[in-house]
Amino acid sequence: MSQAAIERFLNDASPPPDEFLEWQEISIRGTHLIAKDAVIRHLVGEAVSNWAHVTVKPGRFVLSVKLFTDVHGANRIGTFRASALGSSPLRGHQLGEIGVDWATVGISDYDPYMAAVTANAKAYEWYADIDLFSLPQGPIGTGSFKDEPIYYVQSGCGDGIYPAYELVSDGAVVGIECDFHSNR
Repeated sequence: MSQAAIERFLNDASPPPDEFLEWQEISIRGTHLIAKDAVIRHLVGEAVSNWAHVTVKPGRFVLSVKLFTDVHGANRIGTFRASALGSSPLRGHQLGEIGVDWATVGISDYDPYMAAVTANAKAYEWYADIDLFSLPQGPIGTGSFKDEPIYYVQSGCGDGIYPAYELVSDGAVVGIECDFHSNR
């Protein structure tokens, strides 16, 4: 399903399908997927443990969203996930919580993204101060720094603290998921 098709569901008054809608395939080159507030800057030299993260095998992954209809009848994004292509992911252990202050959660390939941040620290400061805040151009999208993408969605429930979970399939960790229904 395309980004435009998902956005049509979000703007439609009819109930959305009760299933994950695949947004796009992505390539993961590193070994860590992270989920975080998409507009909070990274710090040069920060540890992956600063964020909700999973260790995965590099390869092809699928970004998916699950929608819900809120009490006002509007369709919203309820869950955002990245999972290994061809896996049958199930929710595993809770990894932690994501504090969201700009109603936007991002998933990224942490290792190459942080390598770009470290190698281009001055340019990243400018990007983080200006461009990072312009990420939420729509309900779902992609931003990048030095060609290293961060995929984001606007949380269906606004700002808050949301749980992040590992996704497992056949006993292996295959992805990460953020659940916006559990806002506190």
